[in-house]
Amino acid sequence: MTQDSDGSWLLSLENEDGSLKLLAHSFPSRELLLHEAETLTEQGRLQGAEVLADPEMAHDSAAAADATEEVSAEEYVPPKPKRVRGS
Repeated sequence: MTQDSDGSWLLSLENEDGSLKLLAHSFPSRELLLHEAETLTEQGRLQGAEVLADPEMAHDSAAAADATEEVSAEEYVPPKPKRVRGS
């Protein structure tokens, strides 16, 4: 688990060859994503995986603070896809 520069959290899986596979992105809360990752490992969907989480970063902007605010699993709404520049 890693926190993006905008304050959101992402979950990736490191393969044996060192490559990364993105499993989840744009989570507003470290705790919510941590719960999701632990649930996946407990259910055996990520066999042999170990959950490692970065500590939270300090943010100066109000928008980043809003993004990391506690959100329950019932309240979480995934973000809409964003268009890549130039397409």
